[in-house]
Amino acid sequence: ALSNERAKKPPVLTFPGPLKTLDSKIAQMEEKIAQIQENSRLSYNNSLKERRTKFCGYVDLLAEEGKELEKLYGYLRKAYDVDSLIEKKLEFYIRRVVDVETWCAKGEDLIDQRRTGPFRSRGRLAEKADEVLADVWESGTGEDIFSKLLEFRKMFEEVTLTSQLKPAVTEAEFDDWLFDPSVIRLTYGIKYDGIELENLSPGTRGVALLILYLELDRKDTRPLLIDQPEENLDNESIYTVLTPYFRRAKNRRQIILITHNPNLVVNTDSEQVIVAEFSKTPPQNSSRINYVSGGLEHSNPHGIPPGIRERVCNILEGGQLAFASREQRYSFR
Repeated sequence: ALSNERAKKPPVLTFPGPLKTLDSKIAQMEEKIAQIQENSRLSYNNSLKERRTKFCGYVDLLAEEGKELEKLYGYLRKAYDVDSLIEKKLEFYIRRVVDVETWCAKGEDLIDQRRTGPFRSRGRLAEKADEVLADVWESGTGEDIFSKLLEFRKMFEEVTLTSQLKPAVTEAEFDDWLFDPSVIRLTYGIKYDGIELENLSPGTRGVALLILYLELDRKDTRPLLIDQPEENLDNESIYTVLTPYFRRAKNRRQIILITHNPNLVVNTDSEQVIVAEFSKTPPQNSSRINYVSGGLEHSNPHGIPPGIRERVCNILEGGQLAFASREQRYSFR
């Protein structure tokens, strides 16, 4: 039995040799892994630095664009004084906006909802984004926003980032989404009575632009020709909105107004009125358009042809009652 034990001894004594070789290989592999991790860390840091530079550069460009637009709108604001009619109607705005809804929807498409994590439930991403990013997204500098995005990223690392992503999604794709600056943009424009210009009806939009032109172009004394500014507007809007601006503008320049609505003619105190009348004739003859001109003061209530006031009154909706507001001025009875 003893000899048998001695026979087994040499193999046992020679085992440490292969063990040392194995330990050496393990050490080499661990060193390679550490080197790969270090290279990966350096690569990520370089990538992050590049992202930061591009992200901050993009936000800085938006800020520069905002300054230039502010200068442009500043000229418009200075063009009218404190008693201007325009300030009660028109508003010039410049602001930064963030499409949070689209950004969060894209982010949720990268997350595996089946796995454990702080953002596995729908809507949770938007809640946290509002909590962490809302204050800086629309007003902070590029550096402020990027720092907050890094803080936001750490929330994903509570369980490890890769464990929360869908199998086909890489960490780089996740960062492409997280640090995407295109969700931030600058918006600017004009509001009329609190409504965006592009959301107004065609008629109201035209009126807003006409008001802007009449009020801001105060140094221009050249005659102004305007064709049917009343389209798509009711009579009340014509009286309350347009007439004050025409009255003011006609003190410094001649305004030639083509209109189907006599309310503008009467309430803007027109000095000269040209009434166009279409005459139908038998088929063998040509039809005619006759023009009669004169001031609103010209009246011939019982004669033929009728005066300018009578012609305007016949066209005017409401007839003589519509002249009530001008009765004292024109002595219309």
